[in-house]
Amino acid sequence: MKRSTWALALISITATSGLAVAQPEPEPGAPPPEPVVPPPEPPQPPRPPAPPPSTAPDAPVAATTGRPEGMAIGIGLGYVLPTSVETPNTTSVRLRLPSGLTFEPQVTLGNTRVSRDAAGVDEKDTSTELTLSTAVRIPLVRHGKVELELLGSVGLTSRTDNPDGADNSTKSTAIGLGWGVGITYWYSRFWCLSFSAGNPLVSFAKTTREMPAPVGETSTTTTTIGAIFDPTVAIMIHLFN
Repeated sequence: MKRSTWALALISITATSGLAVAQPEPEPGAPPPEPVVPPPEPPQPPRPPAPPPSTAPDAPVAATTGRPEGMAIGIGLGYVLPTSVETPNTTSVRLRLPSGLTFEPQVTLGNTRVSRDAAGVDEKDTSTELTLSTAVRIPLVRHGKVELELLGSVGLTSRTDNPDGADNSTKSTAIGLGWGVGITYWYSRFWCLSFSAGNPLVSFAKTTREMPAPVGETSTTTTTIGAIFDPTVAIMIHLFN
């Protein structure tokens, strides 16, 4: 009798612990049990909207290639060979456009007057010079930090020398076109080292001299045209803004 009681108690403990649960069958004619409705879940906070796709512009070319961004101005100095490497003998200013096209202008407008006073005689010599020219550097091939460039140049020079006295002035005018090739290495977007080899293509020069009467005025005109490859080599370093 005690063994049966202990067996029934053990079965009851096992059933209450969830290891085995016997569901009683409903009696015939009895209403079906009401379904168990789980409690409603608490309301969830609304999800934040997804961030819009990034519209940041791509990194500028100069950030990856080491070239200036947009338009830049560079000032440099260097050597026109052959010369002593101890003293630079040329300077220039370059205007670089966003495309890489670079202009290297030169403008000279000067007037010189020399006065002499000897034995009460006042003598004056004057000279005037006007120069307008520019070199153009056109990038052809870019490989990393190195650019191969086609060079072009055009220039106009006019000079008048008028020593003291009458009918002795000299006026010269020259127009020239040139071509060449160049290589530029960009250390960074602020510094570059360039090598240039330039050649003359077309040149026109005219010199006019005043002579005393009855000779009057004489002039000499020289025109040169030729595809010449006898380059003038220049090495320069430039600092850009």
